[in-house]
Amino acid sequence: MKEYEHWFSEKEGNRRCLNAARLNSSLNLKGDARFIENMPPCFLVGNVGESKTMLLSLNPGYKGERGKKEYEVFDSLGWKKAYLTFFDWFFEKGLSSPYYSRFAVFLSGYLGLDSFPPHRKERFELLGKNLINVDLIPYHSVSFKNSSGLLTKEKPLLESYVENLKELIGLANPNVIFINGAIFKDLLTSLGVVEKKTLKFVVNKRLDRSLVVYLGHMQIGDKKIKTIRFANFITSKSLAATNDCLFDAGFKLASE
Repeated sequence: MKEYEHWFSEKEGNRRCLNAARLNSSLNLKGDARFIENMPPCFLVGNVGESKTMLLSLNPGYKGERGKKEYEVFDSLGWKKAYLTFFDWFFEKGLSSPYYSRFAVFLSGYLGLDSFPPHRKERFELLGKNLINVDLIPYHSVSFKNSSGLLTKEKPLLESYVENLKELIGLANPNVIFINGAIFKDLLTSLGVVEKKTLKFVVNKRLDRSLVVYLGHMQIGDKKIKTIRFANFITSKSLAATNDCLFDAGFKLASE
């Protein structure tokens, strides 16, 4: 990938992640919303070619100690091994991610397991065998959420990333794609996603909270891939999803 050529190029000095710097300037991003320019880009993580479940996200997050560990692994192993074996070393390094851990609970239901893994170790083993996470914008940030609609207003900036995303989907050849992030609602046409059905699943019985999902498909070459878009992602605090309900929702969704 050309962006990794930028990253490894000595002439870029401390701003090797060149396109992250350009996006920060173009979008006038400040503070924690800025894309981190001295962190390697992360287009995808997971066992491409083997794992058949894909999760689309907006961009990779960043937390101090976890970011330092990722940088060390990237620098030691190179981008391919670091990111294609991400779920293998992530837990071994003592790192945590509610984002991935909760999705593993949901995914275990979707895959038809008898129960969800109770411990993080087993959850990351499940993800390592089954999940590919792909980010629309491959640059880390602390808190960028597109809350102000910047990327929607600046769609020309996204064109190359959308095309790159479609190439990565074709390369990975998944059977199902879960879509997380409000930005994707505005990009469905560009991605070739057609949605035809809306479902709701209770994810917290006590608080009467529900997860709304939109079912559709994406045509990549000759293959029609099932798509499932979340109205609110399962780690959302407002959703307050319980593990039992998440597992049950995944199980029921698999039959749709």
